[in-house]
Amino acid sequence: MMTCQCQNNCPPDPKAFLGEGGFGIVAKCRDTMTNRAVAIKVNKSRPDILQQAKLEIFILEQLRRLDSDAANIVQWNGFFHDGERVCLKFELLDQCLRDYIWDRKNHCLPISEVRPILGQLTNALSHLGSVGMVHADLKPGNIMVVNRHESPIKVKLIDFGLACPASAVMPGDRVGTVGYCAPEVMLGLPYNEAIDMWSLGLVAVELATGLPLYPGNEDYDVLKFIIETQGQPPDHVLDSGVYTEDYFIEDKDKQQRWTFKTDQQFQYETGYESLETRCIKLTRLDDLEQIIMFRRGPEAGQRLFVSLIKQMLALDAHQRITPSEVLRHPFFSPKSSLCIDMSAEISQNPVVFQHPSNLESKRSQKINCSFQNSVEFSQQVFVHTSASPSFSSDELELVKGSILGKHYKVEAFLGEGGFGIVAKCRDTTTNQAVAIKVNKSDPDILQQAHVEIFILEQLRRLDPDAANIVQWNGFFHDGQRVCLKFELLDQCLWDYIGDRNKQGLPISEVRPILGQITNALSHLGSVGMVHADLKPGNIMVVNRHESPIKVKLIDFGLACPASAVMPGDFVGTVGYCAPEVMLGLPYNEASDMWSLGLVAVELATGVPLYPSENDYDYLKFIIETQGQPPDHVLDSGVYTENYFIGDKYKQQRWTFKTEEQYKGSVPGTGHESLETRYIILTRLDDLEQLMMFRRGPEAGQRLFVSLIKQMLALDAHQRITPSQVLRHPFFSPGLSKRFPCINIERPY
Repeated sequence: MMTCQCQNNCPPDPKAFLGEGGFGIVAKCRDTMTNRAVAIKVNKSRPDILQQAKLEIFILEQLRRLDSDAANIVQWNGFFHDGERVCLKFELLDQCLRDYIWDRKNHCLPISEVRPILGQLTNALSHLGSVGMVHADLKPGNIMVVNRHESPIKVKLIDFGLACPASAVMPGDRVGTVGYCAPEVMLGLPYNEAIDMWSLGLVAVELATGLPLYPGNEDYDVLKFIIETQGQPPDHVLDSGVYTEDYFIEDKDKQQRWTFKTDQQFQYETGYESLETRCIKLTRLDDLEQIIMFRRGPEAGQRLFVSLIKQMLALDAHQRITPSEVLRHPFFSPKSSLCIDMSAEISQNPVVFQHPSNLESKRSQKINCSFQNSVEFSQQVFVHTSASPSFSSDELELVKGSILGKHYKVEAFLGEGGFGIVAKCRDTTTNQAVAIKVNKSDPDILQQAHVEIFILEQLRRLDPDAANIVQWNGFFHDGQRVCLKFELLDQCLWDYIGDRNKQGLPISEVRPILGQITNALSHLGSVGMVHADLKPGNIMVVNRHESPIKVKLIDFGLACPASAVMPGDFVGTVGYCAPEVMLGLPYNEASDMWSLGLVAVELATGVPLYPSENDYDYLKFIIETQGQPPDHVLDSGVYTENYFIGDKYKQQRWTFKTEEQYKGSVPGTGHESLETRYIILTRLDDLEQLMMFRRGPEAGQRLFVSLIKQMLALDAHQRITPSQVLRHPFFSPGLSKRFPCINIERPY
């Protein structure tokens, strides 16, 4: 006799129901004869569900030939009837893989845990193949951890409700879960065991990143996501699909005969509006290595893992790797998964191996590390330091004359922050002056330093002079501290502006600086990186005495791959970060363009446009000058409701909170709004007048303002791109003559 813990005569137990679906429910029950806990799949009494239950029993009977423990599949213990319901009995397992992933820090697993899980599931597929079976619905919810507290971890494959003999598959059969089924299933080709390998590849990616690679509500979206990352299936595959014409248009005169339908074409035909549901967007599968390193830090075996995933996700099922080939892959040979030792000073590309415990960058953790003295406005969040011959830190114990890494002699201190200090040092072997970023030995700071090294390694692909970014010359250890070596630059842009009495620079100087930093953003975009903390303190003048002026972008401590950004990530400096960052939307390279727009205004006027001490004031200043972001932007913000009140019945659905409303809605903050602006504009067009009064009329001022308005578009999708900036008439001096500066004697 079975009693379910969900019965009315038992205490409420939220874990009594283990799962539910269209078939019915899975319940944790107690066998009253043996006192053993079991899992019971209770099917509804509908005729079609009863028929499906009978088919599942048929499949489970075939699988009785396998040893469930050796094959990593759930043990089935028969069935019984409860009235008109068919109930299937299974061993009780601990936790599904989806929950197991989410219980882990960063919601992803280290390679050392991914490897045995992937190996066991591959073993399960190998055993299923030995009896000619296809699971057809492999996903994290259908994989169970036997006991999360046991080590090594053991997993089993469950739920054979859609399983079938490979020999029984018909063209057009649709099975599986959207986001995990193979392309051939969506296209309606006859499928075989290879579809399970595709699904397992996606599960493996989710294990390593904590996120599904191709989440989607409909097959169209999933196919679109696949194509954007891997390209489309070859024509010979598409030719055979029952449903190919649902998603593709054929043109026999083209070399590639099939073209994927646009969102508009598909919506016109079906009425379905495509949705962007991805948390990570890759332009190629190779970028997975970068994502994994950024989310967990570098680990041995990451590159081999990605090479295996590429074979598991082959678009042509005939080219997809088989279970036996997976288990022979070098990824399962630890000896071939070595990382590079960081114990010695090196300048070549290293594979760093620390595991960041928290990669969600917090704005409050970011401190200025510019390479020279910085005169900072009172509202900035950074610690003011100036180049000094003496400095002492209890944690770093560094003074002038200290030796770092055997042959770097400290001459002065250029910057200080939560990470540690930046020092001007002399390389005693070459007599060359360099800048050394000395990180504290705190474990969290060391982990962040290793992430920064990873970012800087990606930037080695760029020529630092051509790309206007600081040259990084490797790293070394000084005891427990990680030290990063950079070229020594002259002066940060804050100081350069301050030396002009904060009256702003002439347009003739603004233009080359703006052009060079735009060039830096263009190069960063070419390798998929977002700087995420662009401001005058992170832009350096190479040599203030040289003409024409040259600048470089520095400090990549908050930089990240655009594809690794998560909704709600909070980065940057108050007063410079883009609205989408404040609101908690996924950001991309466009956030750097917003920051550069504010830097450009500061160059031209000598003062920041939206200085503030907190997010609320910053958003208020933006809204008072530019209006509020459109509703469709606010709708998607993780933090929108912190600052706005929604009213679906108004034409403008969101209203910015008053100071009183904000203070009342955020208990414990003690927020008092402060007016910290030097200039208050009612519209961006007024910048032209302001510039003329501060510096006098100059050619190009009107074009400059027209460019700023495009750089500061409130909707990131409408913001101008680096290539568009460099083609703007502001950078064509001849064209500037068509837009002469305004005569200030003319009335407004």
